[in-house]
Amino acid sequence: MAADAIWLIDAAPARVFADYARLLGHVATPCDGVRLLGTARRTGPWGAVWPWQLEAALRWMHRPVALAGPLPEVCRPVAAAYAARWPAAPRAAVVLAPADPLVLLAHASHHVAGEWIIVDATTVWLAGDGAPAVLNHCLAGREPRALAALVARLTGLDLGRPPGALPPLQAVGAAAPQWLLQVAASLRPDRRPAPADGVALRRWLVASRWGQLYRRYERACLR
Repeated sequence: MAADAIWLIDAAPARVFADYARLLGHVATPCDGVRLLGTARRTGPWGAVWPWQLEAALRWMHRPVALAGPLPEVCRPVAAAYAARWPAAPRAAVVLAPADPLVLLAHASHHVAGEWIIVDATTVWLAGDGAPAVLNHCLAGREPRALAALVARLTGLDLGRPPGALPPLQAVGAAAPQWLLQVAASLRPDRRPAPADGVALRRWLVASRWGQLYRRYERACLR
């Protein structure tokens, strides 16, 4: 398998933990830590890891782990429920990242060789208009620049360089690489991330099953 290969799996809210377990079990082995990329507060379209992303990884580990990196407020009840230590310095880790090519590129110079990066692309934020787009896929790879190139195509973000060829895509289960590539080809590249479309965001929170799942985590955070 090429070093820049990317594995992908289709995901649904009703089975998200099983989907993540299949993806993680296919590419990685349980270790003592999780590294979180992104920001600690979800303040716009290029935010932080999703709470179900963290919970799925912690469930799969089957042990208390060390967490490194920014822990979003909505994820803190999840970390506490699984007795995760934060902040801490894991010896080896799975890396969790939002579907943000800029975050992935920033991580490239700090990436520990051999660690798997899991990107949640179940919902991505389009660069052109700041609207959420539901893609129902999760990605895994060991090369952050390769993941950034694919996520940039999926979000329509122009990274200011020739796009080049995408890395090899490998499906786990019934994932649809060709469908994702068609989505990427349909977007008009935009050089800057757009501010979040508040109307579209509220619609996503109410009408999308991923948005409804996020609201359940928010309510748990307020208890």
